[in-house]
Amino acid sequence: MRDLAFDLLTSRLRWPIPRVRWETARAIAGLVRDGHEGMRHSLVDWIAARRLEGEVVLGLGVIDAFGLGQRFDLAELHRAIGAPSILSDWLLARNFPGWDAAGDFRL
Repeated sequence: MRDLAFDLLTSRLRWPIPRVRWETARAIAGLVRDGHEGMRHSLVDWIAARRLEGEVVLGLGVIDAFGLGQRFDLAELHRAIGAPSILSDWLLARNFPGWDAAGDFRL
């Protein structure tokens, strides 16, 4: 079940004010840590909708900054990333041991 509040929260990751993005990331991390599956799904869906590498990294940055890798499925995230970059691959490798994009012609 979708929760529009979660979608609204993830949409704030693109706001031009750094403090808003930081507080948004903290709120998302707190909800994911508290076990809100809808928030986790909303973040993955938000990443999937991004067409710019820098925006994908904003979403992955939430996972990285708050150590949330164990709460996400690597295969699901990999499929969601439609705008891969060296930085997104680095963030995946940093948060998911064993991830190796070598030989993967995604870039």
